[in-house]
Amino acid sequence: MSTQTGFRVSPQQELAWARAGRDGEGWSVRLVSMPTRVDLERLRSALRPLVAAHEILRTRLALSEAGQLMQVIEEKPAVEVQLSALTDPFDPFRLIDLIH
Repeated sequence: MSTQTGFRVSPQQELAWARAGRDGEGWSVRLVSMPTRVDLERLRSALRPLVAAHEILRTRLALSEAGQLMQVIEEKPAVEVQLSALTDPFDPFRLIDLIH
């Protein structure tokens, strides 16, 4: 994956990174409720141009070679979609299992 130059992070981002115990790269995970039947390829096809059009959706946190936390904008990001059934969408432990 190619990347552009990194940008400084805010003090709030540094604090969130430290509290999360990160030591490498940071990616965002989003859980959304979907209808029972989902056409995964159609969903991916819809997400790819959306992500390509908005830098904020291609931005991640990473440590520079000097160990400084930076915001990095991916030029060609990977859009990954995974489906998982939640029997109880309000079970926080099940959501944590899906994220990790």
